[in-house]
Amino acid sequence: MRTSRWNSFQAAIRRIAKADGDAPVQAYIAAMPGWKRDIGRWLDALIVRNVPNVRKAVKWNSPFYGIEGQGWFLGIHTFAHYVKVAFFRGTSLRPVPPTMRRYCSHVNVGVRSLKEHLSEYLERAARGETIVVTDRGEPKAMLGPVPGRLDLERGIAEKWIRGGSGEPPRPVRRFKPRLPTAGAG
Repeated sequence: MRTSRWNSFQAAIRRIAKADGDAPVQAYIAAMPGWKRDIGRWLDALIVRNVPNVRKAVKWNSPFYGIEGQGWFLGIHTFAHYVKVAFFRGTSLRPVPPTMRRYCSHVNVGVRSLKEHLSEYLERAARGETIVVTDRGEPKAMLGPVPGRLDLERGIAEKWIRGGSGEPPRPVRRFKPRLPTAGAG
């Protein structure tokens, strides 16, 4: 259930200028409701402290952080019950966070974009990336590799699974058990 506080936040972020610079990002953080504002301030301070000359902007109703000439590396979006932090090239983090390894190679894609670029997304899913299909920002489905296929290919490459001979398997011969005959024995 959406509260009036959430609705006022939605109205406030619509009024924030979509622009580069610290001011729109600080306005977004100031508009975040309750405990989410504390998370926004903490994340902003953490990024500023660890990334020299960080570039900031508000785009698509979300703060973005980047490095000049290298693009955006992180975005924050506030939802009713959580704050989403998205690393745009998460698998390039060194070291990849051990608890996030499973989630670093996923991408959200809208239905329209999926229809326009279906073969590209299917190829990415076949390579092991998880594609989360959304409709108006709401997750609806997931595309991913066939379960076990990447493990099978890795096992063959690492030689802990041996490939077949290429010939079809021979049929299994079924034997009927011999029943003792009357009078024998």
